[in-house]
Amino acid sequence: MKSQLILCSAALILASSALQAQSFNVDVGSNSASNPASSYGAAAAQPGVWTRVSSDLPATTTPLLDISTGASTAVTLVTSGGLGNFTVNNFLTNFDDERLLDDAQDVGPGTVSWTFSGLQNGNYEIYTYGWAPDSALIRTNIAVVSATEAAQQVGGTWTGAHVQGVTFAKHTRSVTSGTIQINVNTSVFDGGLAGVINGFQIKRLPDAGPITPFCFGDGSSGLCPCSNFGATAKGCDNSAGTGGAQLLATGSLAADTLQFSSSGELATALTIFLQGTLNQSPAAVFGDGLRCTGGNLKRLYVKSAVGGVAIAPVAGDPSVRVQSSNLGDPIASGSTRFYQAYYRDANASFCPAPTGNTFNISSGLSILWP
Repeated sequence: MKSQLILCSAALILASSALQAQSFNVDVGSNSASNPASSYGAAAAQPGVWTRVSSDLPATTTPLLDISTGASTAVTLVTSGGLGNFTVNNFLTNFDDERLLDDAQDVGPGTVSWTFSGLQNGNYEIYTYGWAPDSALIRTNIAVVSATEAAQQVGGTWTGAHVQGVTFAKHTRSVTSGTIQINVNTSVFDGGLAGVINGFQIKRLPDAGPITPFCFGDGSSGLCPCSNFGATAKGCDNSAGTGGAQLLATGSLAADTLQFSSSGELATALTIFLQGTLNQSPAAVFGDGLRCTGGNLKRLYVKSAVGGVAIAPVAGDPSVRVQSSNLGDPIASGSTRFYQAYYRDANASFCPAPTGNTFNISSGLSILWP
Protein backbone atom coordinates (compact mmCIF):
# COMPACT_ATOMS: atom_id res chain seq x y z
CA MET A 1 0.00 0.00 0.00
CA LYS A 2 2.83 2.39 0.91
CA SER A 3 4.50 1.86 -2.48
CA GLN A 4 1.17 2.46 -4.24
CA LEU A 5 0.73 5.76 -2.38
CA ILE A 6 4.27 6.82 -3.29
CA LEU A 7 3.66 6.02 -6.97
CA CYS A 8 0.34 7.87 -6.89
CA SER A 9 1.96 10.92 -5.27
CA ALA A 10 4.76 10.87 -7.82
CA ALA A 11 2.23 10.75 -10.65
CA LEU A 12 0.37 13.73 -9.21
CA ILE A 13 3.61 15.71 -8.88
CA LEU A 14 4.57 14.91 -12.48
CA ALA A 15 1.12 15.92 -13.73
CA SER A 16 1.27 19.17 -11.79
CA SER A 17 4.76 19.90 -13.15
CA ALA A 18 3.60 19.24 -16.71
CA LEU A 19 0.74 21.70 -16.30
CA GLN A 20 3.05 24.34 -14.81
CA ALA A 21 5.50 23.86 -17.70
CA GLN A 22 2.77 25.01 -20.08
CA SER A 23 1.63 27.96 -17.90
CA PHE A 24 3.22 31.38 -18.40
CA ASN A 25 3.31 34.88 -16.93
CA VAL A 26 4.10 37.72 -19.36
CA ASP A 27 4.74 41.42 -18.64
CA VAL A 28 4.55 43.55 -21.79
CA GLY A 29 6.63 46.73 -22.01
CA SER A 30 10.11 48.17 -22.25
CA ASN A 31 13.01 45.80 -21.66
CA SER A 32 14.45 48.35 -19.24
CA ALA A 33 11.42 48.13 -16.91
CA SER A 34 11.17 45.83 -13.88
CA ASN A 35 9.11 42.63 -13.85
CA PRO A 36 6.75 41.70 -11.03
CA ALA A 37 8.27 39.43 -8.39
CA SER A 38 7.91 35.68 -8.83
CA SER A 39 5.68 35.64 -5.72
CA TYR A 40 3.10 37.77 -7.55
CA GLY A 41 0.17 35.69 -8.81
CA ALA A 42 -1.96 38.54 -10.22
CA ALA A 43 -5.55 37.75 -11.31
CA ALA A 44 -4.83 34.13 -12.20
CA ALA A 45 -3.41 33.42 -8.70
CA GLN A 46 -0.41 31.98 -10.55
CA PRO A 47 2.88 32.99 -8.92
CA GLY A 48 6.07 32.30 -10.83
CA VAL A 49 8.70 33.85 -13.08
CA TRP A 50 7.49 36.64 -15.39
CA THR A 51 8.79 36.92 -18.96
CA ARG A 52 9.46 40.45 -20.20
CA VAL A 53 8.20 40.95 -23.79
CA SER A 54 8.71 44.20 -25.68
CA SER A 55 6.03 45.38 -28.11
CA ASP A 56 8.35 47.76 -29.99
CA LEU A 57 8.41 47.24 -33.75
CA PRO A 58 9.75 45.49 -35.69
CA ALA A 59 8.28 42.67 -33.63
CA THR A 60 10.62 40.09 -32.14
CA THR A 61 9.57 36.52 -31.35
CA THR A 62 10.30 35.98 -27.66
CA PRO A 63 10.81 32.55 -26.01
CA LEU A 64 8.80 32.36 -22.79
CA LEU A 65 10.30 31.42 -19.44
CA ASP A 66 9.19 28.47 -17.32
CA ILE A 67 7.34 29.95 -14.35
CA SER A 68 8.94 27.46 -11.94
CA THR A 69 12.59 27.46 -13.05
CA GLY A 70 12.99 30.58 -15.20
CA ALA A 71 14.47 28.43 -17.98
CA SER A 72 13.72 29.30 -21.59
CA THR A 73 11.05 27.12 -23.25
CA ALA A 74 10.02 26.30 -26.81
CA VAL A 75 6.83 28.35 -26.39
CA THR A 76 7.07 31.76 -28.05
CA LEU A 77 5.09 35.01 -28.17
CA VAL A 78 5.04 37.65 -30.90
CA THR A 79 2.90 40.71 -31.64
CA SER A 80 1.89 42.47 -34.83
CA GLY A 81 0.70 46.06 -35.05
CA GLY A 82 0.39 48.70 -32.39
CA LEU A 83 2.53 51.71 -31.58
CA GLY A 84 5.09 50.07 -29.29
CA ASN A 85 5.86 50.41 -25.59
CA PHE A 86 4.97 53.28 -23.28
CA THR A 87 5.10 53.94 -19.54
CA VAL A 88 2.84 56.07 -17.32
CA ASN A 89 3.23 56.34 -13.56
CA ASN A 90 -0.36 55.88 -12.36
CA PHE A 91 -0.48 57.18 -8.77
CA LEU A 92 -3.12 54.56 -7.75
CA THR A 93 -0.96 51.50 -8.42
CA ASN A 94 2.09 50.35 -6.48
CA PHE A 95 4.53 47.46 -6.03
CA ASP A 96 3.94 44.48 -8.33
CA ASP A 97 0.60 45.83 -9.60
CA GLU A 98 2.49 48.92 -10.76
CA ARG A 99 5.20 46.80 -12.42
CA LEU A 100 2.60 44.89 -14.42
CA LEU A 101 0.17 47.68 -15.25
CA ASP A 102 2.09 50.95 -15.62
CA ASP A 103 4.10 49.87 -18.66
CA ALA A 104 2.29 48.53 -21.69
CA GLN A 105 1.81 48.35 -25.44
CA ASP A 106 -0.02 51.25 -27.07
CA VAL A 107 -2.61 49.51 -29.26
CA GLY A 108 -3.20 52.61 -31.38
CA PRO A 109 -6.08 53.05 -33.85
CA GLY A 110 -5.96 49.61 -35.49
CA THR A 111 -6.09 45.95 -34.45
CA VAL A 112 -3.15 44.28 -32.72
CA SER A 113 -2.57 40.52 -32.63
CA TRP A 114 -0.56 38.53 -30.10
CA THR A 115 0.24 34.90 -30.93
CA PHE A 116 1.48 32.19 -28.59
CA SER A 117 3.09 29.26 -30.45
CA GLY A 118 4.52 25.89 -29.40
CA LEU A 119 1.91 25.15 -26.72
CA GLN A 120 0.92 21.62 -25.87
CA ASN A 121 -2.60 20.78 -26.93
CA GLY A 122 -5.11 20.96 -24.10
CA ASN A 123 -7.36 23.36 -22.23
CA TYR A 124 -6.16 26.80 -21.16
CA GLU A 125 -7.34 29.89 -19.29
CA ILE A 126 -6.09 33.11 -20.87
CA TYR A 127 -5.87 36.26 -18.75
CA THR A 128 -5.23 39.36 -20.88
CA TYR A 129 -4.44 42.62 -19.09
CA GLY A 130 -5.75 45.66 -20.99
CA TRP A 131 -5.90 48.42 -18.37
CA ALA A 132 -4.84 51.89 -19.52
CA PRO A 133 -2.67 53.55 -16.86
CA ASP A 134 -3.08 56.93 -18.58
CA SER A 135 -6.90 57.19 -18.52
CA ALA A 136 -9.82 55.50 -16.77
CA LEU A 137 -12.00 56.41 -19.78
CA ILE A 138 -10.21 54.14 -22.24
CA ARG A 139 -11.65 50.72 -23.05
CA THR A 140 -9.65 47.93 -24.66
CA ASN A 141 -11.55 45.24 -26.59
CA ILE A 142 -9.99 41.78 -26.23
CA ALA A 143 -10.92 38.66 -28.23
CA VAL A 144 -9.31 35.22 -28.15
CA VAL A 145 -9.74 33.32 -31.40
CA SER A 146 -11.92 30.18 -30.95
CA ALA A 147 -12.43 30.82 -27.22
CA THR A 148 -15.55 29.69 -25.41
CA GLU A 149 -16.30 33.29 -24.40
CA ALA A 150 -16.97 36.30 -26.62
CA ALA A 151 -14.81 39.43 -26.84
CA GLN A 152 -14.58 41.40 -23.59
CA GLN A 153 -14.10 45.11 -22.89
CA VAL A 154 -11.56 46.14 -20.26
CA GLY A 155 -10.91 49.48 -18.54
CA GLY A 156 -11.84 51.77 -15.66
CA THR A 157 -10.45 53.02 -12.38
CA TRP A 158 -7.97 50.90 -10.44
CA THR A 159 -9.71 49.66 -7.27
CA GLY A 160 -6.69 48.22 -5.50
CA ALA A 161 -7.25 44.69 -6.85
CA HIS A 162 -7.60 43.00 -10.21
CA VAL A 163 -11.21 42.84 -11.42
CA GLN A 164 -12.38 41.14 -14.60
CA GLY A 165 -13.66 43.80 -16.99
CA VAL A 166 -11.53 46.50 -15.32
CA THR A 167 -7.94 45.27 -15.52
CA PHE A 168 -8.24 42.00 -17.40
CA ALA A 169 -10.28 39.76 -19.70
CA LYS A 170 -10.54 36.05 -19.03
CA HIS A 171 -11.11 33.47 -21.75
CA THR A 172 -10.95 29.68 -21.96
CA ARG A 173 -9.87 27.79 -25.01
CA SER A 174 -9.10 24.26 -26.10
CA VAL A 175 -5.81 24.29 -28.03
CA THR A 176 -5.51 21.74 -30.83
CA SER A 177 -2.78 23.24 -33.05
CA GLY A 178 -0.33 24.60 -30.47
CA THR A 179 -1.32 28.25 -30.84
CA ILE A 180 -3.41 30.89 -29.11
CA GLN A 181 -4.15 34.15 -30.94
CA ILE A 182 -5.43 37.24 -29.14
CA ASN A 183 -6.84 40.16 -31.15
CA VAL A 184 -7.04 43.59 -29.53
CA ASN A 185 -8.43 46.98 -30.51
CA THR A 186 -9.63 50.16 -28.84
CA SER A 187 -13.38 50.32 -28.25
CA VAL A 188 -13.36 53.67 -26.39
CA PHE A 189 -10.68 56.35 -26.94
CA ASP A 190 -9.88 59.26 -24.64
CA GLY A 191 -9.01 61.94 -27.14
CA GLY A 192 -5.97 60.57 -28.94
CA LEU A 193 -5.25 57.99 -26.23
CA ALA A 194 -5.87 54.35 -27.22
CA GLY A 195 -6.20 50.94 -25.63
CA VAL A 196 -3.30 48.97 -24.17
CA ILE A 197 -1.90 45.54 -23.45
CA ASN A 198 -0.08 45.21 -20.10
CA GLY A 199 0.55 41.47 -20.12
CA PHE A 200 -0.82 37.95 -20.12
CA GLN A 201 -1.18 34.87 -17.95
CA ILE A 202 -1.64 31.54 -19.69
CA LYS A 203 -2.83 28.81 -17.37
CA ARG A 204 -2.88 25.19 -18.52
CA LEU A 205 -5.88 23.38 -17.04
CA PRO A 206 -6.10 19.70 -16.10
CA ASP A 207 -7.80 17.61 -18.74
CA ALA A 208 -11.43 17.75 -17.67
CA GLY A 209 -14.00 15.00 -17.55
CA PRO A 210 -17.42 15.43 -19.11
CA ILE A 211 -18.81 17.25 -16.03
CA THR A 212 -16.87 20.29 -14.84
CA PRO A 213 -17.92 22.64 -12.01
CA PHE A 214 -17.71 26.36 -12.84
CA CYS A 215 -19.14 29.77 -11.90
CA PHE A 216 -18.41 30.20 -8.20
CA GLY A 217 -19.46 32.86 -5.70
CA ASP A 218 -16.21 32.55 -3.73
CA GLY A 219 -14.61 35.46 -5.58
CA SER A 220 -12.94 33.39 -8.30
CA SER A 221 -15.65 34.08 -10.92
CA GLY A 222 -16.43 37.69 -10.07
CA LEU A 223 -17.76 39.91 -7.29
CA CYS A 224 -21.00 38.92 -5.59
CA PRO A 225 -23.39 41.91 -5.71
CA CYS A 226 -23.42 42.67 -1.98
CA SER A 227 -20.00 41.22 -1.18
CA ASN A 228 -21.95 38.17 -0.04
CA PHE A 229 -19.20 35.75 -1.04
CA GLY A 230 -19.93 32.05 -0.67
CA ALA A 231 -17.78 29.15 0.43
CA THR A 232 -15.26 27.61 -1.95
CA ALA A 233 -16.86 26.21 -5.15
CA LYS A 234 -20.38 27.33 -4.11
CA GLY A 235 -22.58 30.18 -5.27
CA CYS A 236 -22.83 33.57 -3.54
CA ASP A 237 -24.07 33.35 0.04
CA ASN A 238 -27.75 33.73 0.89
CA SER A 239 -29.77 35.13 3.80
CA ALA A 240 -29.67 31.77 5.60
CA GLY A 241 -25.87 31.93 5.72
CA THR A 242 -25.39 28.47 4.16
CA GLY A 243 -22.26 29.55 2.30
CA GLY A 244 -24.14 29.49 -1.01
CA ALA A 245 -25.83 26.83 -3.11
CA GLN A 246 -23.84 24.16 -4.93
CA LEU A 247 -25.06 22.30 -8.01
CA LEU A 248 -23.99 18.66 -8.35
CA ALA A 249 -24.99 15.86 -10.72
CA THR A 250 -25.19 12.09 -10.52
CA GLY A 251 -26.24 9.38 -12.96
CA SER A 252 -25.18 8.40 -16.47
CA LEU A 253 -24.82 10.83 -19.36
CA ALA A 254 -24.81 8.01 -21.91
CA ALA A 255 -28.01 6.50 -20.51
CA ASP A 256 -29.57 9.97 -19.99
CA THR A 257 -30.23 9.33 -16.30
CA LEU A 258 -28.53 12.51 -15.08
CA GLN A 259 -30.02 14.02 -11.91
CA PHE A 260 -29.15 17.44 -10.48
CA SER A 261 -29.12 18.43 -6.82
CA SER A 262 -28.79 22.01 -5.61
CA SER A 263 -27.85 22.06 -1.92
CA GLY A 264 -27.32 24.99 0.44
CA GLU A 265 -30.52 26.78 -0.54
CA LEU A 266 -33.13 28.10 1.86
CA ALA A 267 -35.17 25.31 3.44
CA THR A 268 -38.18 25.26 1.07
CA ALA A 269 -36.98 27.54 -1.73
CA LEU A 270 -38.75 27.46 -5.08
CA THR A 271 -36.02 26.45 -7.54
CA ILE A 272 -35.64 26.61 -11.32
CA PHE A 273 -33.01 24.44 -13.02
CA LEU A 274 -31.52 26.43 -15.88
CA GLN A 275 -29.70 25.23 -19.01
CA GLY A 276 -27.71 27.38 -21.45
CA THR A 277 -25.57 26.97 -24.53
CA LEU A 278 -22.76 29.40 -23.58
CA ASN A 279 -20.40 30.08 -20.70
CA GLN A 280 -21.05 33.78 -20.11
CA SER A 281 -17.89 35.61 -19.05
CA PRO A 282 -17.64 37.85 -17.17
CA ALA A 283 -20.41 36.52 -14.96
CA ALA A 284 -23.60 38.57 -14.82
CA VAL A 285 -25.09 39.73 -11.53
CA PHE A 286 -28.31 37.75 -11.15
CA GLY A 287 -30.39 38.55 -8.08
CA ASP A 288 -28.08 38.04 -5.10
CA GLY A 289 -25.67 35.87 -7.11
CA LEU A 290 -23.70 35.38 -10.34
CA ARG A 291 -24.98 33.75 -13.52
CA CYS A 292 -22.46 32.35 -16.01
CA THR A 293 -25.00 30.24 -17.92
CA GLY A 294 -25.84 32.11 -21.11
CA GLY A 295 -26.81 31.78 -24.75
CA ASN A 296 -30.03 29.91 -25.52
CA LEU A 297 -31.55 29.57 -22.02
CA LYS A 298 -34.09 26.91 -21.08
CA ARG A 299 -35.90 26.45 -17.75
CA LEU A 300 -35.74 22.68 -17.49
CA TYR A 301 -37.51 22.00 -14.19
CA VAL A 302 -39.27 23.86 -11.38
CA LYS A 303 -38.98 22.27 -7.93
CA SER A 304 -39.23 23.16 -4.25
CA ALA A 305 -36.30 22.46 -1.96
CA VAL A 306 -36.66 20.05 0.94
CA GLY A 307 -34.28 20.82 3.79
CA GLY A 308 -32.45 23.27 1.52
CA VAL A 309 -31.90 20.73 -1.28
CA ALA A 310 -33.72 20.81 -4.62
CA ILE A 311 -33.51 17.77 -6.92
CA ALA A 312 -34.44 17.31 -10.59
CA PRO A 313 -35.46 15.41 -12.55
CA VAL A 314 -37.41 13.08 -10.29
CA ALA A 315 -39.70 10.13 -11.01
CA GLY A 316 -42.26 11.13 -13.62
CA ASP A 317 -40.12 13.93 -15.12
CA PRO A 318 -38.62 13.78 -18.61
CA SER A 319 -34.89 13.13 -18.64
CA VAL A 320 -32.56 16.09 -19.17
CA ARG A 321 -31.91 15.31 -22.82
CA VAL A 322 -35.58 14.66 -23.54
CA GLN A 323 -36.70 17.80 -21.69
CA SER A 324 -34.16 19.92 -23.54
CA SER A 325 -35.45 18.60 -26.86
CA ASN A 326 -39.04 19.20 -25.74
CA LEU A 327 -38.10 22.84 -25.12
CA GLY A 328 -36.56 23.30 -28.55
CA ASP A 329 -32.89 22.63 -27.81
CA PRO A 330 -31.95 19.07 -28.85
CA ILE A 331 -28.53 18.15 -27.44
CA ALA A 332 -26.28 16.72 -30.14
CA SER A 333 -23.49 14.31 -29.33
CA GLY A 334 -20.28 16.19 -28.56
CA SER A 335 -22.03 19.43 -27.60
CA THR A 336 -21.69 21.25 -24.28
CA ARG A 337 -24.44 22.69 -22.10
CA PHE A 338 -24.14 24.79 -18.95
CA TYR A 339 -26.35 24.45 -15.86
CA GLN A 340 -27.25 26.41 -12.73
CA ALA A 341 -30.22 26.47 -10.34
CA TYR A 342 -31.75 29.75 -9.23
CA TYR A 343 -33.91 29.87 -6.16
CA ARG A 344 -36.13 32.11 -4.07
CA ASP A 345 -34.63 34.08 -1.17
CA ALA A 346 -37.43 36.34 0.01
CA ASN A 347 -35.36 38.31 2.53
CA ALA A 348 -35.38 41.65 0.73
CA SER A 349 -33.07 43.27 3.29
CA PHE A 350 -30.26 40.72 2.84
CA CYS A 351 -29.03 42.10 -0.49
CA PRO A 352 -31.55 44.86 -1.24
CA ALA A 353 -32.55 46.08 -4.70
CA PRO A 354 -31.33 47.53 -6.94
CA THR A 355 -27.99 45.85 -6.08
CA GLY A 356 -29.61 42.51 -5.33
CA ASN A 357 -33.10 41.04 -5.35
CA THR A 358 -35.20 38.29 -3.75
CA PHE A 359 -33.54 35.33 -5.48
CA ASN A 360 -30.09 33.76 -5.73
CA ILE A 361 -28.32 31.18 -7.89
CA SER A 362 -26.11 28.15 -7.38
CA SER A 363 -22.66 27.36 -8.71
CA GLY A 364 -22.71 25.81 -12.18
CA LEU A 365 -21.82 22.67 -14.13
CA SER A 366 -20.43 22.46 -17.65
CA ILE A 367 -21.42 19.16 -19.25
CA LEU A 368 -20.01 17.64 -22.45
CA TRP A 369 -22.69 15.29 -23.70
CA PRO A 370 -21.65 12.03 -25.37
